[in-house]
Amino acid sequence: MTTFFRRNLPHYHLPNATYFVTFRLAGSLPFDVVKRLHEEYEAEKRQLQRHLSGKALYETLYQAQKRQFARMDKALD
Repeated sequence: MTTFFRRNLPHYHLPNATYFVTFRLAGSLPFDVVKRLHEEYEAEKRQLQRHLSGKALYETLYQAQKRQFARMDKALD
């Protein structure tokens, strides 16, 4: 059984599930690193939007978001 809550974002609570939470404190990464990562992601998004559309764009943008998360996580590590 899934419990669904809606506040600012939807939340799903699955029974016996394991969750993780990532925190990034303000100032934990230098501004230039955050800026560079953001600019790289925005450039990748613009390129994808020029070449793809519809479902292919949506799915590829999702993968780009996952790569961006991994780059940010690596920078924090």
